Amino acid sequence: MTELPRRLADWPDAAVLFCNVLGQLAVEREDHEAVLAELPGMLQRHHWASFHDCYTSDVSLHEFKSLVPLSLQRRMSADDLQRLGLSGEWRDHGTGQLFPAEHSRAYFPWWILEDKLHWIEAATMTPQSITPQI
Repeated sequence: MTELPRRLADWPDAAVLFCNVLGQLAVEREDHEAVLAELPGMLQRHHWASFHDCYTSDVSLHEFKSLVPLSLQRRMSADDLQRLGLSGEWRDHGTGQLFPAEHSRAYFPWWILEDKLHWIEAATMTPQSITPQI
């Protein structure tokens, strides 16, 4: 993440793909909130995409193996988890501000252990026009 601004300067037409990185920043960096808040602006002239941990909880694969991927025109919420029958305590990986509020996202259930479910969020972004500051 510390190299990204320099790399973008070196390759101004680069497309960027984050592969299961952004949802781990909260575990790895104390400044994760600031880093994640800067990303959309830093990448606004680039095509970019990410798939990352969104939520994690202790959920039994045996009880919920019927869960399937889903798409939403917004970020998954606690209400969505409850509608799926997934109660309990969920860890939010802090990636909620990466994409605009009403942006299409895909969500995939992923059991990293038989009793540990991660919801993976995936989305793509196209370059945004930049309005000059006056």
